[in-house]
Amino acid sequence: MRKKISTVSVVLFLLLSGHSLYAQKKLSVGIQGGLGGATAYHSYKGEDENISDLELGIPKIYPVFSHMYNLYLFYRINEDFGIAFEPGMIRKGYGYKNITEDRDVVFSRKRMDYMQLPLLAEFHVEESIVLTVGPEFGYLWNAKLSTSVNSGPNGITELPKRNRFDFGIQIGGYYTLKKYLDVGIKVGSSLTKADKFYLINDYGEVVSDVSKRYVYVNSFIRVKL
Repeated sequence: MRKKISTVSVVLFLLLSGHSLYAQKKLSVGIQGGLGGATAYHSYKGEDENISDLELGIPKIYPVFSHMYNLYLFYRINEDFGIAFEPGMIRKGYGYKNITEDRDVVFSRKRMDYMQLPLLAEFHVEESIVLTVGPEFGYLWNAKLSTSVNSGPNGITELPKRNRFDFGIQIGGYYTLKKYLDVGIKVGSSLTKADKFYLINDYGEVVSDVSKRYVYVNSFIRVKL
């Protein structure tokens, strides 16, 4: 009985505190959705770090469609600064093309869906213009490979979920069109490695290790409640 009373008391306290902050215009709550593109980039460590992907025989990387859906929880510290929490989901990934011995063109797209938690500092440059920056945490929950041959129907393959945890940096900004409506842009880059492989010479020696990391650019619209 005491545990139930304690739990109810804590819930009521949090609700009343949230209502008080909301009434003081220190707390904002909203939902947002974004569309854009995602891709990946390689970084090298070793003798071949200044040579292009094509020279190394690595397929060219293409951007793929990206989308994101997030809650928006903002706490205003003062008129010029605040902190935002944006739990949600985002699609990352990239595409690449191969040509078979029969001259068939095989285009593959990796679709990597992450649970996402950006923790952003918001700098209010003007009344309607805000710049944001902060770390972003992710957890991979769905990974698929979409493959088409000569622009034919797509085949979908489940991928093993390696390197589930993702950490990166996100920057962006938004413009307040109306009191309850924002539009903006977000740019994110992973700092952790999505994949890693090695380049080996004719003698079986490792000449470079190659790391792949995700990047994305999404425009978004937010409705504040």
